[in-house]
Amino acid sequence: MTYKDLLANIDKGENLIYLLYGEESYIIEKIIEGIKNNLDTSFKDLNFVQVDEVGSDIDKIIETLESMPFMDTKRIVLLRSPDFFKTGGKGLSKIEEEKILNYIGNPSKSTVLVFAPKELDKRSATFKAIKKNHIIFESKKLTSLEIKRWSNDVLKNHGASMDGQQLDFFLERSGYFYKESPKTLRDVENELIKL
Repeated sequence: MTYKDLLANIDKGENLIYLLYGEESYIIEKIIEGIKNNLDTSFKDLNFVQVDEVGSDIDKIIETLESMPFMDTKRIVLLRSPDFFKTGGKGLSKIEEEKILNYIGNPSKSTVLVFAPKELDKRSATFKAIKKNHIIFESKKLTSLEIKRWSNDVLKNHGASMDGQQLDFFLERSGYFYKESPKTLRDVENELIKL
């Protein structure tokens, strides 16, 4: 599934649980932004909940997932903690894991649950439960053709353009394709905007 396919799926509102992970955090943040845009702007702050760390209160998270949205059709809960996707007793306790797996098996129809951990273990029970019936999106570095299209869109949105050779030269010098490069789309976008 591509980034655009995923956004189209989100707009249709057919799925309730998404797992977003991968090396290209810029795309993940854009997807989260797209999901948030489906909320009524007047009540967005009340219907969007972000949890960065589980702590010891899984019951509060489940309660939030099961509560009704305020003056809107959906509530969005974003869980960024990698604890849901750790194995070998490093993440959630068995009881906590069972609670989240029960929720994944029978999610609330009024809540969109988005997992966006910085790291995960594909052997975890949570990963396997999501893979079974929900949507998983791995955000990888863009290919050469994809980044050219994306770069042209960024330039166009800022009233600029580059010919093919100039863009190829820029992308080659950006370091995005270097092996083990920490450069992300956010870095490339910032450089394009500067130009």
